[in-house]
Amino acid sequence: MPTFSLRQRIAAAFGAAAAILLVGIAALMSTRDELGARQWIGHTHSVLEATSALLARVTDAETGQRGYLLTGDARYLEPYHNATQDVQHTLGELRQLTADNPTQQRRIDVLAPLIRAKLTELDSAISLHDRVGPAAALAMTRTGLGRQSMDEIRALTGAMDAEERRLLDTRRATLRSEEQRTGFVLIVGTIVACLLSVATVSALSATAREQEELNTQLQEQATTLEEQAAELEATNEELQAATEDLAVRTEEAERGTLLEHQARAEAEEANRAKSEFLATMSHELRTPLNAIAGYAELLALGLRGPLTEAQTADLGRIQRSQRHLLGLINSVLGYARLEAGQEQFALTDVSLADAVAGVEGLVYPQLQAKALTYESQCMDPKVVVRADPTKVTQILLNVVSNAVKFTDEGGRVTVTCGRRDGMGSVSVRDTGRGIAPEKLASIFEPFVQVDRQLSHPTDGVGLGLSISRTLARGMGGDLTVESTVGVGSTFTLKLPTMDRRTPAALAVVPPR
Repeated sequence: MPTFSLRQRIAAAFGAAAAILLVGIAALMSTRDELGARQWIGHTHSVLEATSALLARVTDAETGQRGYLLTGDARYLEPYHNATQDVQHTLGELRQLTADNPTQQRRIDVLAPLIRAKLTELDSAISLHDRVGPAAALAMTRTGLGRQSMDEIRALTGAMDAEERRLLDTRRATLRSEEQRTGFVLIVGTIVACLLSVATVSALSATAREQEELNTQLQEQATTLEEQAAELEATNEELQAATEDLAVRTEEAERGTLLEHQARAEAEEANRAKSEFLATMSHELRTPLNAIAGYAELLALGLRGPLTEAQTADLGRIQRSQRHLLGLINSVLGYARLEAGQEQFALTDVSLADAVAGVEGLVYPQLQAKALTYESQCMDPKVVVRADPTKVTQILLNVVSNAVKFTDEGGRVTVTCGRRDGMGSVSVRDTGRGIAPEKLASIFEPFVQVDRQLSHPTDGVGLGLSISRTLARGMGGDLTVESTVGVGSTFTLKLPTMDRRTPAALAVVPPR
């Protein structure tokens, strides 16, 4: 067997590595081309689906309009409006998908005004039906103009469909060619790799013999290491003594931990006593407050005799103060129930769109009073969460009310809904002055009030956000906040969706 020098063995190893690298690069490029062909096939399918969806949306609009003209039933207008809203979105998506095809772009340029004209014609017939009567609207549809425009739309979408199917056949043929080339590269590469492996093994055999000689030298060095091991043993004895000292310190630390646990238990007991005291006192305070409300109502009804205008005004102030104080006490009672772990949840399927719509009606007077712009982007009824509907309303009402309270007149409050990572979410964004970063962590603590606008004093006892986050977490969700001073704040409520159902119908919030 010929003897190779070290330089020759290194050169052979580098040559083998370079050859394998070239084969790998060729295989990678071929695979990349094959993947590109598959992506173009997928892109063509997307264009076909968008073309079909566009024609279907226009057809749905026409069908809904005809149903309304024939029956006068306003329910037919719902698919009409849905279709007209989706047409422009689908047309834009189709234009974006065919950006690489000038022919299809020209067809879309012709198709877009045809669709707008068709929708205008449908809307005109509906308006004529509402203003003049069904006979005039039906007479308008029998002119044949609508059918002619629909035939032109079908012809254009058919031409686009045929073009994409031609491209689909071409791209499928390209994919088959790329697959064959990839197979060829892999077969040739495997053969080359085998040949290079044989050459490399031959070179490594020579290296193994040299390694045996090195092993002999290593055995001699092992003897020297044994002597050094004896010295290490003496060092280990010193380490053992240090270990014993560490054990003593660990025992002292454990005693300190025990004392800490005892102190924590005492603190938790004091916290429970505080919660029981708050619940008892709040309950006792509600009794005289209810009596005040009752007698004030009797006076307002005139059952104790007529009142002067000044007395009526004073009585109104008494009633408002009573309701305000009762609200504060109810907040303390709710917090005490949460602290004691007595809050229960009746979990069911809750539509976020319905929950937001219910809260909008409750805060509408506050929005009107401050001339705020309110925008709700929660129209999708499919966003459904597993939660207690009463608790969801309580949380949303608190968050939206805070957004109204801390937004200057003429500002904006926006509510959006969505679904992500198996969780439904509602985000409430305002254009107030925001919350300072150092205060964000404390706003969910009980009895904490962060006055985001110094010119507007806050009401309540600072329990709303603390109760809301505890309720959200009790239903398997959370309540978070993002804020920028001078820009506004966004509070986000997250709750599990229907596919993350809890096994029990009722849940209890554990003590904090």
